[in-house]
Amino acid sequence: MQPTINIDISLDKPVYNDEEKIQGRVSIEARPTCEIDSVEARLYGIADAHFTTDGRQFVNKRVIIDELSEIWRNCSLEELLSLGSAGPSSQKLSVTQLTLPFTILLPPNLPPSFYEPLSLVTVRYSIEIRILKNNTCICVQHLPFAIQPPAPLERPSIKQADSIHSREFKYPKDRSIVVECRLRKSQFTPTERIDARIGVYNRWKASLRYVHLSIVKCIQIEGQDCTGKSEKKLVTVQTTGVGLPFEKKKVSVRESYSFEPQFNIPALCPSMSIPGLVRCDYLLKIDVGTSHTCILATLTAHQALSKFTRLIEIESRMNKILKFMPYFQIPITIVSESSTPAIQDDLVSLLDMPSSTPSSPNSSEASYSASPSPPTDFITQSNNPNLRPTAVIDLLA
Repeated sequence: MQPTINIDISLDKPVYNDEEKIQGRVSIEARPTCEIDSVEARLYGIADAHFTTDGRQFVNKRVIIDELSEIWRNCSLEELLSLGSAGPSSQKLSVTQLTLPFTILLPPNLPPSFYEPLSLVTVRYSIEIRILKNNTCICVQHLPFAIQPPAPLERPSIKQADSIHSREFKYPKDRSIVVECRLRKSQFTPTERIDARIGVYNRWKASLRYVHLSIVKCIQIEGQDCTGKSEKKLVTVQTTGVGLPFEKKKVSVRESYSFEPQFNIPALCPSMSIPGLVRCDYLLKIDVGTSHTCILATLTAHQALSKFTRLIEIESRMNKILKFMPYFQIPITIVSESSTPAIQDDLVSLLDMPSSTPSSPNSSEASYSASPSPPTDFITQSNNPNLRPTAVIDLLA
């Protein structure tokens, strides 16, 4: 009768930093009694990306780490004192219940865990426990865990100049809309308040009732098809945002209005990059229009992604006025903070995603404000006749 072996793995916490020690415990229960030689722990990390373009499938898999260590071996006293090579034990341990502690040191420079269903790319890590008998694995179980990026180094606070970016979007009959975004910093942590000021000067023919600030996740993926040809794909994912203040219903014609949005960075995975596979950046986007279905101008701010960012062309809903919606970029980066519980909660959610690591059928589940005229610092070059709408305007170029 083949014994049924249940393995229960527990870790001291679900989220780690690189170069940190993972401390855990393995509990083994066999019914009936089972003889075993040793117990091994495997630290495994993989980055996996796949997408389809023009009917062709592109994939990219990369093993980040694959380390195997022995956490327990059954040895007699003679074998412990011998200097011979480590082979299968001459004595078997009959196991009904066995509990073993273990410690694993994570190597440096590990990419952070990442999961975005719409981009079809994952970066995941797991610990696999293997039970061996006669150098043959008779049972295996794994437990996923998450790695967060290291927190930025504490530096002395230095007063930085505000970053002001504005653009006039021109339309026929001498109409225009000027949108400005003033950022007091370019690097944010999850749940942090965005220290920004948004200004809108309305020279359109109707009131602007929709001014919306949001964050867009931009993911660039690289893969190869069956012939080895490489292809890159850019995926954008819209996240949460905020609109005009409650007391402000619209920006009237010929009115200039500026406000500080009450908006905090959501619990997003920080900006990350694995060269040749995936890169994740974030856009700070401002949409302005008469309603959410009639957007007249869009201002975006993001960290320089690559030349593939230029491929983003958003079709204007005002087809009779503009073919493409103009926009330009401003640097912004999201970094991690070790004391932020929200980012840890977001990383813990990675543990519920499907995993391709096989497990034994005998094993159990592992545990574990308004102004009448445009302000001077807000309108820039509004009467410049050379200002024309374009498909893409990149101030970083």
